Amino acid sequence: MKKIIVAGFVVYFVTVALTVAGLRLKNKDSGFLSPLGTKRGDQVLAAQTTPKKIFGFLPFWNLKDLNTKHYDNVDVVYYFSLTVKATGEFDKSEPGYSRLKSAPKVGKAQGLTIACMKQADIEAVINNQAKRRRVIDNTIKIMAENNFTELNVDFEYVGVPPGNLSQNYTKFIQEAADAVHKTGGTVSVATLSDAVWKSRIYNIAEIGKAADYIIVMAYDFTRLPSASSGPVAPLFGREKFEYDVYTTMIDYLKNAPAQKIVLGVPFYGYEWPTVDNKPYSFTLNNSSFGPALSTIKRTVETIKETGATVVFDDLSKTPWISYFDAGSQTWRQVWFENERSIGLKLDLINQADLGGMAIWALGYEGYNPNLWGVIKDKIM
Repeated sequence: MKKIIVAGFVVYFVTVALTVAGLRLKNKDSGFLSPLGTKRGDQVLAAQTTPKKIFGFLPFWNLKDLNTKHYDNVDVVYYFSLTVKATGEFDKSEPGYSRLKSAPKVGKAQGLTIACMKQADIEAVINNQAKRRRVIDNTIKIMAENNFTELNVDFEYVGVPPGNLSQNYTKFIQEAADAVHKTGGTVSVATLSDAVWKSRIYNIAEIGKAADYIIVMAYDFTRLPSASSGPVAPLFGREKFEYDVYTTMIDYLKNAPAQKIVLGVPFYGYEWPTVDNKPYSFTLNNSSFGPALSTIKRTVETIKETGATVVFDDLSKTPWISYFDAGSQTWRQVWFENERSIGLKLDLINQADLGGMAIWALGYEGYNPNLWGVIKDKIM
């Protein structure tokens, strides 16, 4: 283990902190030391004194049979979501719109997510000033009618943004932030994990100036239609996975203040039919028996039903299980998150002095006091 020496010099009353790689992730399970910045350039870390916030997304499909016991400790619960159409209006035919009134008022503050997942619709709205204004006006109106004080913007444009789309998206965030700030609320922006090192719609540096928080969706590093099984949110292992949570945070910290960066943490994993029971096995994606999303709640049930042994992958710092399904006559693997892997991600939040964590999604955890206990111990 290397010890990092920080030297400070005071010259003409100006203090210059020369910090080289100050992040250490210490955990009784892991026993590793990880200097932040030594692989991708030096990184300045502030003192770990900033209060951490917990954000949680509550999707409309999780409203039924919801266990809200621990949600009062969540700083902001965002209802997910209202869908923005190409016209700038909300899609009233979507269940997210019709179930809006059913959303429980849980959490210290309540927020609304406005979302758009279709690239053509994003282009139509973002590149048109009048439509951007329509979205914002409609959003402010619905927030007031439903007692939402906080706003989350989740426009997921996958691919290289054409023309001035990125610049116009930044304008949209600035315009939305101006409007919400006048009401006394805050604005967060959901961004893809690779938004710094790939050409994306998100200008992280400029968005970081306008928005109160940047919620980094640091998951789906291994996707459902994958040729091999693997972790959804590997803490380390970029050499194998192309990217990882750790490297993602290094890149984001070069572009936005740490206190504005919020680490998105998945409460789910994926289950694949596989060719064998070895880690990173080839998957059988043409199988009629999967693959499928597996929430933490579902994974806990699977472990109980099958008696599968939880294995902790040392490379990614995430758990996985393998079992043989008699019905389909296939091996199956589930890579997921539990209190141990999430605890390590919370250590990263604390050591890098990030703004907090964002949960995708509330309701996926089921009744899980151990998980909430870890969250409470580390950042509440």
